[in-house]
Amino acid sequence: MQAKPISPRKNKKFDTWITSISPDWQRKAVVKLTGHLSKEANIRMDLDEGSSSWSEHQTAVLALTSEEKNNSLVGFITGGCRS
Repeated sequence: MQAKPISPRKNKKFDTWITSISPDWQRKAVVKLTGHLSKEANIRMDLDEGSSSWSEHQTAVLALTSEEKNNSLVGFITGGCRS
């Protein structure tokens, strides 16, 4: 399964851990990638970009980025609560 890399905002970089306190654009990128992977794998993943949703479920994801692709988000690993 190949997901299209999601580029960071201009002159920005993805956090190592994307959580409820990360900027909206980072959470939106994870949600976008999640949606794509859900369709490809036929698995339902309920995640939206709202910080309350991320806080409520104690969501934290380890961002997998590719230096070859301008530090684009290419995947993630869920990690539960991270402070």
